[in-house]
Amino acid sequence: MDGRSLLVDVLIGAATSLVVLWLLLVVALVVLRPGRATLGEVLRILPAVVRLLPRLARDPTVPRAVRVGSG
Repeated sequence: MDGRSLLVDVLIGAATSLVVLWLLLVVALVVLRPGRATLGEVLRILPAVVRLLPRLARDPTVPRAVRVGSG
């Protein structure tokens, strides 16, 4: 196995893991319905989190330990 195929396998595994975790979160939120959230609101969580994490990682007012853990 060369380095390129290993990298591709790791990226595919990471992407698959993120999709599975997101689906589990969506199912949990649909079942629990916190605050009677609609399905549309639940589905908008992933894009919002994807936009939030890089901004938190760059924010100098956030403690370094939090920035390293989120970025």
